Amino acid sequence: MGAWRAVVSADRDHGCGFVAAKGRVLTCAHVIGEQRRCRIGLPAYGRAEEDCPVAPAGGGLDLACARSTTAVDPAPLGSIERPARGTPLELFGLPGRPGWDDDYGRRARGRVAGDSRDGRLVQIDALDAFTPWVVAGFSGGAVLDGVTGLLVGMVVSGEAGPDRTAWLMPLDEIAGAYPWIRPRLASPLRADHDFHRFRDAFDRRVYPEALRHLADVQRRRPSASDAYYYWALALLGGVRPAHHRGETTDGVERLLINTVRLDPGAAHASALFALVREDRYTLRGAPVPPVPVRMPDLCDIDPGLAGEIADHVPAAECATWRFLRQRSRS
Repeated sequence: MGAWRAVVSADRDHGCGFVAAKGRVLTCAHVIGEQRRCRIGLPAYGRAEEDCPVAPAGGGLDLACARSTTAVDPAPLGSIERPARGTPLELFGLPGRPGWDDDYGRRARGRVAGDSRDGRLVQIDALDAFTPWVVAGFSGGAVLDGVTGLLVGMVVSGEAGPDRTAWLMPLDEIAGAYPWIRPRLASPLRADHDFHRFRDAFDRRVYPEALRHLADVQRRRPSASDAYYYWALALLGGVRPAHHRGETTDGVERLLINTVRLDPGAAHASALFALVREDRYTLRGAPVPPVPVRMPDLCDIDPGLAGEIADHVPAAECATWRFLRQRSRS
């Protein structure tokens, strides 16, 4: 269970919550009722509870935010886009919270059915007839995308009858009430199922499979700059640029130029471009063609992305590669 999952108690009611940002725990307004303080517990850290101030979001939303002093990494948030119809979902609740007689909680599985009549909530239907379903104690619980593992919303209610339906509040509604959450949201690309499949194949270095998944992403998201960057990186296929035919490295350079045109601050695209050109031209004493766009400073590259390039492009003779490897260790 994620350390960011929380138990929220107020008066005689209880429910779930999740750490959405440093010091901020989100839950349902109906869990706290009229109270202005609540108790926050983090089951992953034992049974200790913290008394915290809490306030509802208002605006007709069943949403509230408590302020905690416990240092916990926040939940992995999805994007502002709502999960598509049919998306598999994973829910978690603590129906046995009173007296902590149920230490383990309960998981449920569902899939997205569509938006509510007013468009503010998303309907979840049970995945099958056998999965445990939403009961008291699930309210405020995180709902995770079953493919990406990212948080896509919060449980607000459920029906345990024959319909086995529940409702989640999506991240776009939460972000409308609490704008501070927006910087923590994943990009639509990172939350894309096909991109997730691309990453799985890419990390396994099965580059042809990775490119097939990425092609689906590019068709649907032509303005996603990193789709072009990753296309360039996967197109190299784990082989240094100088060992490719010219038409392949020409294509790689065009993809990286397109990345920078869409995102002028893409230092990772600039770094890969510099590595390709150094290996292709500089090391061989060949004249370097002019660049049609202004490339950002590659020194601004994120260490994780620097390591990613160094891992997938084995060009250790290049000064750019050595810089990226050193940067990845910073």
